[in-house]
Amino acid sequence: MSLFLQHILRAIISLLLIVISSAWNIALEVTTQVDGAHGGEPFSTQPSVIVNNKKGEHQPSFEGRVAVQLNQHPNETFEPVRKEGLAVPTSIVDTHVSQDVMDGRVDFNGLGVNAAGNYQLKFTLYDEHDLIMATTIGDNFTVSVGEMHQLGIITHPESAFGGTEFGIQPILSIQDRGGNTVESINEGMVTVSLQNGSDGAPLRCLNTEGFDVPIKDGLAAFKGLFLDDAAMEYSLHFSTDLNLEGERKLTSNTFSVGIGPAAQIDIVRDVSHGSAIGGKAFASQPRVEVKDAGGNVLKFDSSSAVRISFYYNPSQGRISPSNHTTAFLEEGVVQFRRLAIDKAGYGYRLKYEFLQFDGASLEETSIGTIGAYFNVDIGPPHRLSILQHTSGGWAGSQPFHIQPKVALVDAGGNVVSSDSTSIVTAHLTPSLAYDSKVIINTANDATPSIILAEFAQGREEDERTLYGPGDVIHIDVIFDQEVAIFPSADNGTLPRLMLNAAGAYAELVDESQHGLLSSKLCFEYLVQEGHSQLELDYLSSETSLVPNDYTIEDAFGRNANLVLPALGLGSSLSASKKIEISHKRPTITNIDVDVPSGEYGAGQVINFSVSFDRQVVVSGIPLLPLNAPMPATYTHGSGTATLHFEFRVIEGDNLDRLDVSTQADASLMLPLPHDDTITLLTNGASSSPVTADLVYGAISLPDSLAIDTTPPIVISISPQALTTPDGTYALGDVLTFQVIFDKPVDVDKGLELTLSNGGVAQYVSGSGTEALLLDYAVKEDDDTSSNLGFFDTRSLVAQNTEGGRVPVAGYVRRVSSNPTTDAILDLDSVLNFADNHAIQIDVERPQMLSVSFDNSDEGRELIHGDLLTILMQFSAPVVVKESLSPLLGLLIDRKKRWATFLSGSGSSILEFSYQVSIGDDLQSPLDFKYTRICTGGRDCINTGGLMKAFQLQTPQKVA
Repeated sequence: MSLFLQHILRAIISLLLIVISSAWNIALEVTTQVDGAHGGEPFSTQPSVIVNNKKGEHQPSFEGRVAVQLNQHPNETFEPVRKEGLAVPTSIVDTHVSQDVMDGRVDFNGLGVNAAGNYQLKFTLYDEHDLIMATTIGDNFTVSVGEMHQLGIITHPESAFGGTEFGIQPILSIQDRGGNTVESINEGMVTVSLQNGSDGAPLRCLNTEGFDVPIKDGLAAFKGLFLDDAAMEYSLHFSTDLNLEGERKLTSNTFSVGIGPAAQIDIVRDVSHGSAIGGKAFASQPRVEVKDAGGNVLKFDSSSAVRISFYYNPSQGRISPSNHTTAFLEEGVVQFRRLAIDKAGYGYRLKYEFLQFDGASLEETSIGTIGAYFNVDIGPPHRLSILQHTSGGWAGSQPFHIQPKVALVDAGGNVVSSDSTSIVTAHLTPSLAYDSKVIINTANDATPSIILAEFAQGREEDERTLYGPGDVIHIDVIFDQEVAIFPSADNGTLPRLMLNAAGAYAELVDESQHGLLSSKLCFEYLVQEGHSQLELDYLSSETSLVPNDYTIEDAFGRNANLVLPALGLGSSLSASKKIEISHKRPTITNIDVDVPSGEYGAGQVINFSVSFDRQVVVSGIPLLPLNAPMPATYTHGSGTATLHFEFRVIEGDNLDRLDVSTQADASLMLPLPHDDTITLLTNGASSSPVTADLVYGAISLPDSLAIDTTPPIVISISPQALTTPDGTYALGDVLTFQVIFDKPVDVDKGLELTLSNGGVAQYVSGSGTEALLLDYAVKEDDDTSSNLGFFDTRSLVAQNTEGGRVPVAGYVRRVSSNPTTDAILDLDSVLNFADNHAIQIDVERPQMLSVSFDNSDEGRELIHGDLLTILMQFSAPVVVKESLSPLLGLLIDRKKRWATFLSGSGSSILEFSYQVSIGDDLQSPLDFKYTRICTGGRDCINTGGLMKAFQLQTPQKVA
């Protein structure tokens, strides 16, 4: 039976008891009151009752029984009276606890109550036919908490998502026999383990106390528990090392772990898993899975997407087709198709970025991953490419001075250097010079010289300006003519560009295609430990480009001029971008939060941002120590200069000021120091050797954040001064009451206040604040009240019965990101507004007292067109609805006439006006009789006989 039906039935039974028992000459009297009550144990002193008549005379011959139950308010949760040896009643109608009357007395035995609290016993006398004869109420008594007896579960694990802490963590208690927490217990441990669940799915914990929690104030509150695998039918097993007579081992309710929000991208198949050749689709097209923090694929997401791009692009290649670089999820999985890279090269690396669909568009996120290194090889011949055109020919079948140079290239335009067997045939096309004479000779032109040194385009577009050990920086040197490199020794040292960081140089990239003409030479600088320079540049313009064991020549075989642009010129290296090289460790510069100063309760999520002076890469799940029992847990930010941590306030966290740890050596924690790292962000092939300095020392939060997880309480209830001043209110009037809590609260389904006249004020607004507004509309079936107040201390209930429906239970909880702390709605300490306000409720309908003519019309002789004023008086002020103004029906010599409403709305007298019509003139005075009142000609009420007769004098003939 639902709680609502139990309340209704309880109220009906109580009413029947009062009505029926009052008719009998039988009374019931308590002779021995309850004493010595402890939760779950029989009372030390059991109650006794005696059957008397209403004169107090003992009735020893009475046959029947006496049933006992707690005297409870209808809004209270049903609490049964238990009796040793009998099943505990579960509802008001399940009354097992009764004893037969013997010699007009009942001496109860074995009675007890489980829940600690203040109570009264209610005794009901039944005769041998089971008719109720009398009732009586015992004195107040207190059930106190007994000795420790058993282990009990206060809250079961709930709101679980893969890889994240349970939204509701389990709390266990040491209880007496009645299930009350024994708060004096501060010893022993409670251990948790996984009872049932997904095969091989371990229970995990972020809290330092782990799976063994000490008992404090009778409670063992677990923190940081979570499971990775999304599955159903999980349950936890709990046990304690205390020596208890009752249960020492318990199993939680079964619960499910759902799939959480996207947290990571897992590469199922990468380009590196197969071959890749220039310009052709990868043999192994990338396939990734988007997962939550527990590694569960987001199988319900087919709207978000993953974007693929270069993380490292050694040959300045392009990914094609460009419109295929973003692919949508299909049940959490992304399969890329037809992707290719044109330029051959060593050490390509791709990055994958998650784009969250927000219902309207794809939004950037910080979730991403980087693929493995792979090479793009040169593919099979696809077409011919001319590298060097013919020049310097002489007539007479003389050989060209500059012979043509062509290359077989693959689909990406890379020279197929492995092909030494194919034959290329040259065909003569008649020259324009056959019939004309044009001479071009560049042999005596100036040798190639350097016109520009710049950081490669990808590096220029990079927003970073500070680089460190492990970073790779690409530098392009541009000549005014095409040049080629040729080795002068086997396995020789490549050309180098000497840089102004101590011991630093950039080395020529990809010497394999020597002999090919190009106006650009590409160099690569791998930043090493110890390198430092405020503004990176080459050492000098004269000597910084060192060819080493290679020559750099033009098409005529002449050595190129290797002098670089003068330092400081617009064509010099530093002019393209200012880049700083530093080997310093990233350090923490600031810690901030995403919520303003204020007080926060259980369920609130507070996000911390830890700022470094350099960008960092995170491996693992670092923790941010706080002055709270639990640290904040890392969520995202790897690859940036700001790491984000999440702290979830739980029951029992109470702090005057929440702050990070204020110890001088306080630092971020790495739970698995061998696997978890925070290092300098680099674009290189491996992690930087430079680890971040995780000490933040004396940094504290700028905002004052207090944590108070105590439940909100009601501090006052009063009529709203502006809308509901003291006075009398009638049917249809709306009264507004203001319920003030000591903390902001969230209202779920509704909040209702039962008033002393039986009316109910219902919640209308204020959720999220300390002040809630409730409206009460006066109804016809409400009682009249001379001094309205709330009914009793249990009148405020979190439910909604709007429209007369069955109550929908809800909650009123402390405001937080995830409200969990229920407000205390008991009004024991709240002043009833009936004590300091004078509000009266009058639900009587206004009665029509009389209908009369205005005094000014007495004795008048009326003719056609004259106006006659008629007054209608009510017992109370009335309001006329203007859209349906009333009409007053009249009978004049059996002729129907109508008087129209003039004025008086808001008062107790309404004024009507009748205009005399032709045909009303008669030869002798006649009664003028009022018949009925209608609204707009409808809803007529017969009121004949209320208005006195009026003589209508016969006027002169009317034209």
